[in-house]
Amino acid sequence: MIIFILLLLPLLFSVVFVWIIPTVSICGKLYVVKNGDSCWSIGKANSITVQQIQALNPQVGSNCSVPIGQSLLLQPPCTPQCGAVYTVKEGDSCWTISQNNSLTIAQIQALNPQLTSNCTVFIGQILFLQPACNSGGSTSTAMTTI
Repeated sequence: MIIFILLLLPLLFSVVFVWIIPTVSICGKLYVVKNGDSCWSIGKANSITVQQIQALNPQVGSNCSVPIGQSLLLQPPCTPQCGAVYTVKEGDSCWTISQNNSLTIAQIQALNPQLTSNCTVFIGQILFLQPACNSGGSTSTAMTTI
């Protein structure tokens, strides 16, 4: 009897830890072009084709021109309700974009960490206007910028 109890003690007092890690599929992944980048090198590093880069970023054109500092979308937004993006056009500023989309400049900067503190934008730059979304359909302020 005593031996049986001793054998059960480790089972009675053992603790099992379980961690549940939710998987979140963030879409609307941005890439900021660096010196020496090309559509081919960006595509290869991010498992995306040049044609997909061009389809997601019409501003690069058929020759796939990618100036340093330009933001490229590498994954499409999840739904029209979340992950909405805007391509900066001639005459745009953070102020005009914020006014036209009922946002504050601070909100635009929070959604686009690649922006400088004075919120300078340039033609062809892609900006998030709504948070990226997760696989459950709810929004998340997390965004992937690489």
